[in-house]
Amino acid sequence: MNPRFSKALSANNPNEFLRFSAIRACRKTTKRSAYFPTGSKGLGFVEVLMAIVCFLIAALPIISIFSFNIENAKVIHARALSYSAAQEILNQLQLIPLMSGIKSDAMLVMDLPNTAGLTCLGSKPDPRLTIALSALPPSFSRKIIIDCAKCTTKVVVKSEDQPRADIEMERTMSENMGGRAAK
Repeated sequence: MNPRFSKALSANNPNEFLRFSAIRACRKTTKRSAYFPTGSKGLGFVEVLMAIVCFLIAALPIISIFSFNIENAKVIHARALSYSAAQEILNQLQLIPLMSGIKSDAMLVMDLPNTAGLTCLGSKPDPRLTIALSALPPSFSRKIIIDCAKCTTKVVVKSEDQPRADIEMERTMSENMGGRAAK
């Protein structure tokens, strides 16, 4: 074994190895890159600012898609509430004998409450003309219009917050109530 090599291995100084040509060649290849000169200490403020601007320009369309979806979800939710409230009232009106409790030439226009409970449609309390209502948010209003001369029933549900969710549903009432005789 080479005495110089053994002496270098036993030395406590790590720079002692640099006398060997193989180790010197390895050190020459591990210089810093041209992108990061030896005087550079990292990214500057301008580089970080440009990276943030590029990221925001790329993320802006994605953020607008999410906000558009949130707004549409609110409208769809309000429409679903309006539709279910109107359909609930019309389904119950199909099952009660309206013509027997209201004058034949009368037109009944009635604002219905937003709270859950029973509501009588006639001028006097009659259990046959009572419908059950489910609760609606305070921004909604519902109205029922019964025209006995034309045998039509119209339900109007409006939302103050989402005007695109307003709905009007109309049905023609039948005397035979779906095949059953009215009593």
